Amino acid sequence: IIDKDGEFIYHPNHELSWSRYLPDKQNFLDLFPILGKELLIEDTTKAGQLTYFSIATQFHNQEQLRVILQPNQDLLSRLTRRNAFAAIVIAFTVIFVSIPLSWVAAMVPAKLQEQLHETLAALRHTTHMLDENVMSSTTDSAGVIVTASHAFCETTGYKLWELKGNTHRIVRHPETPDELCKNLWETITQGKVWHGEMQNRTKSGQDYWVNIVITPELDSENNITGYTQISQNITNQKIIETISNTDTLTHLYNRRRIDELLAEQVELFERYQRPFSIILLDLDHFKQVNDTYGHQKGDAVLICIASCLQEHTRRVDFVGRWGGEEFLVICPMTEASNAEILAEHLRSLIGQAESPTGTSLSASFGVAQCQDGESVHKLIGRADSALYEAKDQGRNCVVLAKGTATQDSDVKAPLTT
Repeated sequence: IIDKDGEFIYHPNHELSWSRYLPDKQNFLDLFPILGKELLIEDTTKAGQLTYFSIATQFHNQEQLRVILQPNQDLLSRLTRRNAFAAIVIAFTVIFVSIPLSWVAAMVPAKLQEQLHETLAALRHTTHMLDENVMSSTTDSAGVIVTASHAFCETTGYKLWELKGNTHRIVRHPETPDELCKNLWETITQGKVWHGEMQNRTKSGQDYWVNIVITPELDSENNITGYTQISQNITNQKIIETISNTDTLTHLYNRRRIDELLAEQVELFERYQRPFSIILLDLDHFKQVNDTYGHQKGDAVLICIASCLQEHTRRVDFVGRWGGEEFLVICPMTEASNAEILAEHLRSLIGQAESPTGTSLSASFGVAQCQDGESVHKLIGRADSALYEAKDQGRNCVVLAKGTATQDSDVKAPLTT
């Protein structure tokens, strides 16, 4: 195998391989000065006893690699140096085997060349299928895009010439956390493989999700020369996931997802002692809103409250519709005193909110912090009791749950209030 300059990449004689990189090595032009120039310059597939075919299309570089085929001269020389006795033996042998040998001698090279062409065709087909259907790209060590597959261009909406010279920031979604990108870059620059999900944006402004694997490319000395990214479009999967976890009216987390998040937080608390608190709130006199203004106005009020909660809680908090006019806020890494402050702030904001009915709104709050050995069932129960205490105190107030939880060995569903 030689490159466009006639330097050996591979040779059956290992002393001749890699002539470009090893000093004092003979190259193809040194061994075949006349035939070599003919093969390198002219568009031919045969020169003298040498036959070649190009494999440049299989490698995305400028090396224009070619495979050179040469008959085994050593075998031919040994056959011609047979002694007289061997000549007589051969003469008799030829009588009996000349026909099958001639057939073999004619068919084997033809079969070999046919197999090479079939393998090359299969390789080209596979490469084409990968290019058409797999989102992939390669960058240099600085993260600048060098190549991208047709599938990558189709998904992003960018032409290859628009991607080359840019980094993947060209498709980064504006809401992608900086921390995620920082973690990604720190991982791959250490020579490790990064795997994760990321939201991107096409040239036309459409959002899409991908599952990404980024692999560093290393040279013989383990220096990073670039990165290869393979992506899978999981946009439809994300849409289904969002639908299954989202309340259709308020677009907050639904009861199913809140149950899962509560279980996760309890597990983190039991394993790592990471405190968390919950805020359970219920709109005051909501039945009167439906009875007076109708259910459409009632739905508008719920949407208004949901928007207020979503806007005025932290990004790390989880806000969901617990059921009917009840909402639940999960506050990770938060003790009850701070959750109580947040609940009081939300209570004040709800009172100041511009209601779709034109009347003032209020809500009652119960706050509880998860305690040692406490199940989700008992945690919700304590918050629910605090909520009812707030109702008994005249509504529109925040009550912090009291009492110490006992070990609960039973697995129970969250309490329905």
